[in-house]
Amino acid sequence: MVSACSEMLAHLPYEGFPRTLTEIHRLSGRYAVLSLPDSTRVYRLDIQIPKIGELKRLIQLPRLKPPKHVFDGEHYWEVGKAGYPLQKAISEMRRAGFEIKKTYRAFEMPYHRFFVLAKGKVDELITR
Repeated sequence: MVSACSEMLAHLPYEGFPRTLTEIHRLSGRYAVLSLPDSTRVYRLDIQIPKIGELKRLIQLPRLKPPKHVFDGEHYWEVGKAGYPLQKAISEMRRAGFEIKKTYRAFEMPYHRFFVLAKGKVDELITR
């Protein structure tokens, strides 16, 4: 069984993110798929080459200073905003006991970052 949580966790204050991940870990089967909003800037490159096919790539544009997040009535936080780097979310997922099998952004909607997570073995879990 696979549990999925799509674009919901950013609607809760980040302070609850670690506890929510722990609950998702407890309640999910072997795998969980999460989707979080990612405001990191990217350009979409889509090239169609006759007889070869299509090449699609997302090219990330680094910022000198991440933008500050302002609550818009919906999202309390977003990956890529000041105080919420991608690595912070990944660390919390690992701390909750997940192994990150894959993370990616959909070419058609790069604002969505997906995480394919697997439950780690009990002796591999990082305790708080």
